[in-house]
Amino acid sequence: MNKYNKKKYKKDFPDEGAFNWKKVKLITPENIYYNNHELIGVVLHDGNFMINGVLFLSNQFKIIDENPSNLSKK
Repeated sequence: MNKYNKKKYKKDFPDEGAFNWKKVKLITPENIYYNNHELIGVVLHDGNFMINGVLFLSNQFKIIDENPSNLSKK
């Protein structure tokens, strides 16, 4: 997928505090392995999305849940 600079995104993964968790649906028709998967990861300060070190650009996902840790939803 896309490459990222660890220094650039350091502020998105602070040692203390919370990350910007979101649930997204991936839109990657050029890569069927990822396409249409729903994942929870971190939306970065520049609008991109990262999960497990894989970077998705802002046009490669759609946010489907702004607060995926809200356990009161059914």
